[in-house]
Amino acid sequence: MVKRIGSGIVGLLAASSIAAAEIRWEPYQDESVVLLQKYLRIDTQNPPGNEVRAAEFFHGLFDAAGIPNTIFVYTPGRANIIARWKGDGRQRPLILLNHLDTVRADSAQWKMPPFSGEIANGELYGRGALDMKSLGLMQAMVMLILAREPIPLHRDIIFLGTADEEVADTGSAWMIEHHPDLFRDAEYLLTEGGSAITTPSGRTLYRVGAGEKAPLWIKMTATGTGGHGSVPIPDSAANRLVRAASRVAEWQPPIRLLPAVAQYFQRIAPLEDERLANIVDALKDPEFVRALPSKYPRYNVLLRSTVSLTGLEAGSQYNVIPDVATARFDCRLDRKSTRLNSSHLGIS
Repeated sequence: MVKRIGSGIVGLLAASSIAAAEIRWEPYQDESVVLLQKYLRIDTQNPPGNEVRAAEFFHGLFDAAGIPNTIFVYTPGRANIIARWKGDGRQRPLILLNHLDTVRADSAQWKMPPFSGEIANGELYGRGALDMKSLGLMQAMVMLILAREPIPLHRDIIFLGTADEEVADTGSAWMIEHHPDLFRDAEYLLTEGGSAITTPSGRTLYRVGAGEKAPLWIKMTATGTGGHGSVPIPDSAANRLVRAASRVAEWQPPIRLLPAVAQYFQRIAPLEDERLANIVDALKDPEFVRALPSKYPRYNVLLRSTVSLTGLEAGSQYNVIPDVATARFDCRLDRKSTRLNSSHLGIS
C-alpha cells in the first residue's frame, strides 16, 4: 500500500516537538508520493547498479533546498551521496543510511512494469519500493523538511546513500576507507530492518532488531563427463548437482531459541497469532516443528539458521549434457550454528 510520511520521525529528531507538531503535513505527504514515483523510475538494478543516477536525483533535491551534499563516484556508474544538516551541536550526529541499488526484476513476473512507479488500487509498484527506496526517500524528505521548517535540532542529521548493498557492499566499504571523517563522530544510525505492522486487534507494532545473522554465500560446483543428450549419463555434472543441491535445500538446521527471540514470542507474537503464545511448549511438538518452514516461514527464520537455494546454472543447449554445473545458496547463520559442510549433509 502507498505509505505517506508522517510527523513521527521528524518529531523524534527535533529538539522541540511543538515545532514539528505545527507543520502542515499534507503537502509533504503528497510530495513524498510524487518523489517516490520518480525515484522508482530510476533503474538501479544490481548488477550493474548505475547508482550514480540515484545519487544525482538526491543531489538535485538537496541542492534546491540548500542542503550541503556531495556525490562520490568511486568507479564508473557507481556512486555514494552524503548530505548533512546542522544542529546546535549539543549532541552527536545521527545517520540516516540507505542503499541506492535494488535487486534485479523480471518484468514478466510483475503486474505493472517494475520501473513504472504506477499506483493501482492503492498500491505503488516499483522495484525497490520495499527494499529500500521508500525508506531512502523518506529519509530524504526528513532532510527537506528540516531545511524548510523552523525546527531546532540538538544534533546534525547525516543522510548517507550508498551503492552496491545488494551484491558486495562496495559503496559502504569505500566510504569507510576513504571518508570516515564525514561520519566518524555520529552517535546513532537508522537504516532498514524491522517493520511496523497492524495486528488484527488494530494495535500497531514496531519491531526492533536485537541482532542479525551472519550471511554466508555458497557456490556448489559439480563436474562430470559431458556428452550428447541422446545418451543419458547417470553421473553427469547436472545430475550430481541436482542430487547434492536437493540435500542441502531440504536440510533444516537445528532449532535454537535465543533469549531475545523467546521474549519476542512471549510478549509480541501472540498479538499476531494466538497459536504462538507459548513457543517453548510448541517447540516440543514434532508436528509443529515440521510445519514451521511452510506454515510459519517468518517465525521459522527466527528460530534457526537458514539455507535457500537461489540459483542453478548448467548447459545452454537442450541436446548437450554439460560437464560442469553450479548451484548458489544464500545462508543466514546465527553465531553458534552448525557448520555447513559436505560430511554433515552426507554429500560426496
